[in-house]
Amino acid sequence: MLKRCRCISLLLLWAFLAGVGCKDKNVDRSQGGGTPDPAAAKAYFDAVSKGMQTIPVDRISGTMVGKRCAIMAATPQGRVPPPPPPPGMMRIMGPTTVYHGTCAEAGADAVTVEVAYPTSGKSKRIAVPVPDIQMIAVEN
Repeated sequence: MLKRCRCISLLLLWAFLAGVGCKDKNVDRSQGGGTPDPAAAKAYFDAVSKGMQTIPVDRISGTMVGKRCAIMAATPQGRVPPPPPPPGMMRIMGPTTVYHGTCAEAGADAVTVEVAYPTSGKSKRIAVPVPDIQMIAVEN
């Protein structure tokens, strides 16, 4: 009986620890779940866009396709549908999300960012609506 209780206790502890470790790693929790400082989002954007050229949103064009890009945009109301994006593709910081990857499509309505999953050979595409874009940087 005592062995059974220990096994059940260990199983419950393992399940609890597994649940605690399953947090969305793309969400910035540096401020205890509150809204991050806009300066933190800008600093992160500057870090991932280092060496890229910032362009005005009204200058988005097809010449960006195939180049690395970073986009700072308003966080969409609906979260990104499963499967989750590859590590480093996006970082949600409260009302702001920073996307980082290759520009797959650029149009008047949206810019599509694409990143390959590291082990499967598949890729994830996320379309960022142009009206939501606050800043965009593209490699030279």
